[in-house]
Amino acid sequence: MDKILNFYRIMPGVVRTGQKTKVTISALDTERRFSSDVTYRILILPSTRNMRGVTKVPDRTIYVKGKDGKLTFEYFYEKEEEYFISIFVGDEKAKMMQVSVYAVDDDLYELRPLKGDQHCHSCPSDVTLLRKKDGSDTPPMIPAYYREEGFDYMTLTDHERFFGSVEMNKFYSDVKLGITMNLGEEVHAPKNYVHIVNFGGEYSVNEIYQNDPERFTREVQEIVDNEEIEYFDKELYAINVWVARNIRKANGVAVFCHPHWNPYVYNVSDELTRLFMKNGVFDAYEVVGATTFGQNNLKLALYNALKDEGIKMPPMLGSSDCHMFTSPNATFLRRYTVTYAKENTTKSIIEAIKDYKTTPVEWVGSEYIVHGSYRLVSYTRYLMEWYFPLTKQICEEEGKLMKKYVIGEEGVKEELDKRANNVANFWKKFSGRK
Repeated sequence: MDKILNFYRIMPGVVRTGQKTKVTISALDTERRFSSDVTYRILILPSTRNMRGVTKVPDRTIYVKGKDGKLTFEYFYEKEEEYFISIFVGDEKAKMMQVSVYAVDDDLYELRPLKGDQHCHSCPSDVTLLRKKDGSDTPPMIPAYYREEGFDYMTLTDHERFFGSVEMNKFYSDVKLGITMNLGEEVHAPKNYVHIVNFGGEYSVNEIYQNDPERFTREVQEIVDNEEIEYFDKELYAINVWVARNIRKANGVAVFCHPHWNPYVYNVSDELTRLFMKNGVFDAYEVVGATTFGQNNLKLALYNALKDEGIKMPPMLGSSDCHMFTSPNATFLRRYTVTYAKENTTKSIIEAIKDYKTTPVEWVGSEYIVHGSYRLVSYTRYLMEWYFPLTKQICEEEGKLMKKYVIGEEGVKEELDKRANNVANFWKKFSGRK
């Protein structure tokens, strides 16, 4: 977060390229208000173009006086990038302050940035099926933690269990929320050590093989018998194909998870990963997860190596795989995805993922790394400094109210209903929409 946000706001912060836009800078306290008796010099610098003598270019320098304690000016943003806006008092050389706006082309301007997680675990009320509890918290409480930290969406993906995500959504069915809670599960079909997330699917894939093992065995064998498989363990490969196809039938996204997780040796061999990617088995690749920084480094390196080989790689995701949410170092705070979608719904998020509109984010100490295309990384880094810190402030109270709703406090539903559209409305303001 840029410290200037403690003192000033700039609206809109996101503007369209190719048109003149009015921008207003306002102070958060009376002592920093802009004076109507002072002429301020505004210097606008495009971040990616080193222009010699730019301070002398007339069309990048604007003189304006304060009005109602604010500075308002118009400028034509010709190219997609961040623009640094420096404020001076008259022709003084010492800079008073600096803020930024980001100009985007129409296709990106029409999309809303969403902070989200595709992979985490809970302790559902029914913990008798196959495994003990996966996480430390119940399904209704987990989205409250996410919202309190400024998340727009999250996905519960318990091991071999879909019903935790169903329980979570059912609990909040009578209240309006600003966070989207996606259905999901981590699929562990028999004889398969590859971890696969069913993100956003409408029903459980785990329950197919659990309820009808004969069908599972038969359909896997059909893949082995009828399709060309280049891997030595044909059954293992076919099981993964079966899982991914059934996730897609459920209208979900089949996410290939943490191939360099290292319990003894790496969870998935590079050879098998290469074959999965070559044949387009999965819909998304988790390059950032709850594994170590070194393992995340290897995931990304392999992703890029396979891409360099000419393989069309699936979209990349960052997920927390979080099992404990009350720790100050909880992974959901440090690994997630910024997704650019038309709206904050499961369907729209899935469309955005499949359209490669994702940027995995990974925090290393007090710094963060954003992965993805240069265009989206640049934009996401701007939003990490100027937008998401502000939405976190909006979300904090909503998250606290969700926790009160979980324990049954009276009057909370009405307060949550009122706040459900707060972040969506703030995005409209931040991006200059009426």
